[in-house]
Amino acid sequence: MTLITPLHGMAGIARPTTARAAVAPSIMRAAEAWHRGPAPTALGGVIGLRDVRPATATVVIDGAELLANPRLPDNAVGARWGVPLTGSVFEPLPRPAVSLEHVDQGRLGDCGFVATMGSVAHYDPVHMRGMVREAGDFVIVDFPDRSVAVTRELPLRGLTDEPMYAGKGSDDAVLWPAYVEKAQAARAAEGYMSLKGCKASTAFLHLYGVQPVKLPAHAGGPMTDALQALREGTPVVLSTRGTKTAPPELAARMDAINLHRTHAYVPIAAGVDEAGEATVTLFNPWGHLHPTRPVTRTELREMVVRAYTPSTERSYPLPRAASAAS
Repeated sequence: MTLITPLHGMAGIARPTTARAAVAPSIMRAAEAWHRGPAPTALGGVIGLRDVRPATATVVIDGAELLANPRLPDNAVGARWGVPLTGSVFEPLPRPAVSLEHVDQGRLGDCGFVATMGSVAHYDPVHMRGMVREAGDFVIVDFPDRSVAVTRELPLRGLTDEPMYAGKGSDDAVLWPAYVEKAQAARAAEGYMSLKGCKASTAFLHLYGVQPVKLPAHAGGPMTDALQALREGTPVVLSTRGTKTAPPELAARMDAINLHRTHAYVPIAAGVDEAGEATVTLFNPWGHLHPTRPVTRTELREMVVRAYTPSTERSYPLPRAASAAS
C-alpha cells in the first residue's frame, strides 16, 4: 500500500500501488499543484514549461517527501514534462532489474553522475535497486540522507515519447536512471543544472552517503585502480584529460580510439593485448560511442586524469612528455 500524507491538517489516505489507482481528488490536487507548477505555454511553436515551486503544504508519499519537478536548463528548448507511454522503471524479469546497459546520458552534461549510476548498477546492483521503488503514480528514491518522491513525469523531447536526459527513450526503455537523476535534480534549487559537471566523487556521495567501500591507495596510476576495482567488484569511474591538459598529439591518439576528452567512463573488463600489456574495456555513459578497443596501461596513464570510488578521489600527474608539450 502507498501512504500519501499531505501535512498541515490534510488527512492521509491509503491507496493501492497500481499506476493509476484512484485517490481522493483533494489529495491529488495538492500533490499536482506542488509538483506541476504553472501550466504549459506555447513558445514559438514548441512546448515549454516554466518550473516554479508553489508555496503549498508538504506532501509525504510512503515516508518520502514529494518534491516539485526540478527546474529545466535554460537551453532545454522544446522540452515538455510528460509520462513516457512506453518503457518501465525496471527491466522485466528474468533480466536484471538494474544494469549498466540501462544508462544513457542524454542531452545534459552530467556524465559524472550518469557514469556513477551505471557503475553502481554494474558492481553493486543490490544497492542501486534498493534505492528505487514505485509507489503508484510516483517513484521514490531512497538517498542515504533523505527519501525523495517524484511523479512519473520526465522531460521529454518535443512531442516525442523520448526522455531528454537519462533514459534510452526506446520502446523497451528502462527508466530508473531517469528517475534517480530527476530526484537528485529536484533536491537543488538549480534543478538539472546542478548535475552539469558533477564529479563522480560527489555522485558517489549522493548514492552511498557513508562510504561503504574503500580501495587501498595505490601509486600505480589509473590502471592499477581499475584492475583493483575489477578484482574487488568495487564501483569505480575514470575521468579523462581535458583539452587544456591533452596536447595535440595525445588528443589525436585519444580521438583515434574514440576516447572523449573531459569525460567519465566505467571500466568493465580487464584483459591483455597481443603485446602482453594489460588492458581495460571502458563503457561510455552515453550508451554508445564506446572506445573502439580496450585501452592499454600506457594509454590510461597518459589519458586518464582521475579515478573515483565511493570513498576516494585520486588525481594522476601529467606524464612528463605531456607536461613538456603543454
